Amino acid sequence: MENYSFILGVDVSKLTLDISCAELRLHLKINNDSKGFAEFKKWCKVNAISLCKTFIVMEHTGGYEYRFIQFCDSLSIAYSRISPLEIKRSMGMTRGKNDKVDSFRISQYGEEKIKRLKPDQPIDTNILLLKQFLSFRKRLVRESAGLKATIKERKHNYKINKSDTVIRISTEKIKSNLKYIEQLEDEIISLIKSNETLFLNYRILGSIKGIGPINACMTLAYTENFNSFTDARKYAVYVGVAPLKILRELV
Repeated sequence: MENYSFILGVDVSKLTLDISCAELRLHLKINNDSKGFAEFKKWCKVNAISLCKTFIVMEHTGGYEYRFIQFCDSLSIAYSRISPLEIKRSMGMTRGKNDKVDSFRISQYGEEKIKRLKPDQPIDTNILLLKQFLSFRKRLVRESAGLKATIKERKHNYKINKSDTVIRISTEKIKSNLKYIEQLEDEIISLIKSNETLFLNYRILGSIKGIGPINACMTLAYTENFNSFTDARKYAVYVGVAPLKILRELV
């Protein structure tokens, strides 16, 4: 295994990244965008942190970390995403919580576990696109559900006629969303079929009782085609179904 001179912990949020090196007692807060990443490179240079000898540990947020991951991939910086629950369990009872403190704790976790941590593989662009499609589909489904609730509430609370403007617009919007949802689902299936391993795992998932097409697609997306977790136990921790015995063994 490659020896790393610097272990950085990153607390990820939608707009910002808190980056810490526990060993050197250094901290940096940047925007989660290209300008912030440029600032991070300057910070590393000023503090003599060699990126080729750096290992970054971050929480697996399921989305907010992707821009930073793409930045790391572009510079061949080693990184690993860890379940927030696993990090929390490994730390035991702690006092105080904010983004800066969390980033230091993640860095400390990386220092303690570095011998068993393995760098993540670069994310497949097909997986990123699949997640974007599913995220937008979810938004349309939620919007339609809200409109249906509006129609139901309006019919219950008010005496309305058949040409009610609110109901008419809501109904038209629901029909429009349904068409877009169907288009997205077609795009999702086409994307999966274009990738041999994705399609194989999609078919395997579909053969499991209780898993439909959308659940299969969501599983492929959030496990990154079963590449983001090294074993079933870690996946169980990520989705929150692991028994306490397994959690203790992991930490």
